[in-house]
Amino acid sequence: MRRRLDLAAAFIQAPRVLFLDEPTTGLDPRSRTEVWRAVRGLADAGSTVLMTTQYLFEADQLARQIAVIDGGRVIADDTPERLKSLIGGDHLDLVVRDPARLGDAAAVLGGVAQAEPVADADARRLTAPVRDRVGRSPRSYGSWSGAASRSRTSPCGVRRWTRCSSA
Repeated sequence: MRRRLDLAAAFIQAPRVLFLDEPTTGLDPRSRTEVWRAVRGLADAGSTVLMTTQYLFEADQLARQIAVIDGGRVIADDTPERLKSLIGGDHLDLVVRDPARLGDAAAVLGGVAQAEPVADADARRLTAPVRDRVGRSPRSYGSWSGAASRSRTSPCGVRRWTRCSSA
């Protein structure tokens, strides 16, 4: 609750420059989406937002420019698209028809993803990095779809694969 109040106070002022240190850490998916919406709104209104995060997907969603820091040194600095093209990997977007089932679907997707799925409640979408195109691998898909059926997150579907090739 304290974190939410601190963030609300920062957003209300609409500062020219705003520093946010991991603002979504520990927030539930719905609150995280609200913070993302507020950050986008400030940026669209002309504020400069400098934000630290450990969630690369979050940086990808919010940033026009990303600097990756390791050991106090900037080791990469570019647009999200360019950085992804250097790294590679697959991501799975999952759209859930019933927004009330987003949490259930996140639990299922979390079982096959390489990292915690990130939810966009407004779009009823979950996105997570996956290995070996889990939806195209019969063995992986069988375990994933069976788990989805048992948790009653079906109907949901694969919306898109994002392949970031290492160029």
